[in-house]
Amino acid sequence: KINHHANMRALYDQKVDAVVSTTSVGTLHANFPPGRVGVTRQYIDFSGVATTYHEVDAKFTSVTQPFCPKINKGLLETLRRVQNLAPEVKLEFTYFLTVGPQYETEAEVSAADRLGADVVGMTSPREAKLCAELGVPYASLTIASNWAAGRYPGDPNAKLDHAEVAETSKTTTGTIVACLIDLLKAAQG
Repeated sequence: KINHHANMRALYDQKVDAVVSTTSVGTLHANFPPGRVGVTRQYIDFSGVATTYHEVDAKFTSVTQPFCPKINKGLLETLRRVQNLAPEVKLEFTYFLTVGPQYETEAEVSAADRLGADVVGMTSPREAKLCAELGVPYASLTIASNWAAGRYPGDPNAKLDHAEVAETSKTTTGTIVACLIDLLKAAQG
């Protein structure tokens, strides 16, 4: 029930240069374990929920690159440095959008994996679409806050616990702050 329309429009009305969001996701792959932060590069949205400012007269907007490559590049440099990760460690991901508030089923996660998704979540692509319509560059710091359903190592039947998800997300605050500081420094320099 997040009012993405109002949030993105309020930022646009304030004439922001760009939007950098944070999003907690379930991770599908061992190379992006809970507690690590990356960026979203693409999304898959089969939710069937239209997200637009143009409900009456359609405005066809390109989202070929829904997440700003330039901002992502700067974020990736900081993420590698702060998390002490080598250049070959994958930190750009495809986000599979789901409709919450329920977490995904094991079958949905398996289907998302077969379609090329790396993470699953409930928010970021909606914001990316609205920013594209408004012409505002958008990037998303993607926090692996939990293993996606059926992906918990050693226990594919492990239930997701929102308190654990929130606790894991909190551990990434320093990484997120470092990214934002570096972005602001680059914008001023």
